[in-house]
Amino acid sequence: MTKKLATLVAMLACCVFGALAQRVATTPVTDVQTGDYLLLVHSGKTAADGSWAYINTSTSNKNRVSTDAASLGTTAYAGSKIENSAYIWHVEKQSDGKITIQSVAQKTYWPTAKGRKDSDYYPQHITTSSRANANAFELIALSDGFALKSTTSITNWFGQVTSTPTIYVVNNDNSQIGYYGGYDDSKIESTSEIARVQFYPLQAFTELTYNYVFDGEVRTSVKVNAVDGEEYPTPTTAISLPDFIAAPTLKPEGIYHDGAATSYDLQLASTLPFTLSTDANRVYYYLAAGAGTEGRTMLYANGKELKLRAEAQADNLTAMRNDLWYVTGNPYDGLQFHNVGSGSTAQSQAIISTITKLWLSSVAGKDKWNIKKLSDTTFSLYSNDLAWKFDGSKIAFSAPNTSDAFAFQAIEATYVLSLHDSEADNAAFATHAHHSTLPSWATM
Repeated sequence: MTKKLATLVAMLACCVFGALAQRVATTPVTDVQTGDYLLLVHSGKTAADGSWAYINTSTSNKNRVSTDAASLGTTAYAGSKIENSAYIWHVEKQSDGKITIQSVAQKTYWPTAKGRKDSDYYPQHITTSSRANANAFELIALSDGFALKSTTSITNWFGQVTSTPTIYVVNNDNSQIGYYGGYDDSKIESTSEIARVQFYPLQAFTELTYNYVFDGEVRTSVKVNAVDGEEYPTPTTAISLPDFIAAPTLKPEGIYHDGAATSYDLQLASTLPFTLSTDANRVYYYLAAGAGTEGRTMLYANGKELKLRAEAQADNLTAMRNDLWYVTGNPYDGLQFHNVGSGSTAQSQAIISTITKLWLSSVAGKDKWNIKKLSDTTFSLYSNDLAWKFDGSKIAFSAPNTSDAFAFQAIEATYVLSLHDSEADNAAFATHAHHSTLPSWATM
């Protein structure tokens, strides 16, 4: 069964060889030395940008050197792990500069042709064999790779040499590699079936883990392949983050060297348009429906219900407290919206099986909400795709459609208290706009 590139690419993404793990270099070498390579073959019968050579393991083509006609060329392999050893070839460079080529998967070599007929020396296919029959190829540099050249001797029945033809490796159809003879060096570039081979070295890499941390907890991790002496790699896998969470850096800075740590914690940051509260530090907000600055309606507590009213401040501090909110939690685990006046938390409560409303209750329930970013300063709130909406009289869930959700703004709470107002001397002194934290006598 012929291997197709789509299968290979899928395998590249998931293999771990441990200490033997390798990845494909992004460019071919111009000086072939001893090592492991992927061989990208160009000829008139290959894909336009080349086809990768592999050892065929099917019953009918056992150990034949084949090419992947479905190849997408070099871009499919840049920086990738390589799992399928059928595509890996071990090259040994000899003292005279010639090379032998061995299949890593089968431990067999591209052979020397032998026989007494031309067809023995120029087979339709190359079938790998033992080292005893290995062929040493001379590399002829061309504009798009190397031609693989060799010579052999044809003998008669009496062992006498009758000819010593020059042979070249060719890609003689769109899937198999073979030998062909009779060409001299000056004709290589004009012969379309001559296999021009590019050698892509396999580089050892170390698998690193990047942990993305928020509030001291690892929220997601990715694996990357690092090579000694190169910059820490940027993840190629998309990192899924909730709205209003950002990764200021995706990778460590600097150059990776073997022996360095293999796991790195990278901090995530909140970009929420409001400050989260803790038990020790509460920050108070109005929740204004809509993104405008004029005529806003404020979310407030009306008993156990949540309603909207005009922005105008309440006449007394007690009523104003029902306008005030503070938020705890985080975008990963959910946000809780606490109303100061009622001393309770916004949560969902089923009326019937298909209708849900928002309710203020101090009793634990479904009270953690996801946040959806509408702009840098506006957001909507939902849970299980049921959004906070206005049903004509109160805030409720009316349909499983977050696109209809209210756009909220969190506006830092301010209130005005007179510092002096004396009718006796007809004097009124400046007032004071206080932010967020209430005075001690108005403790929440």
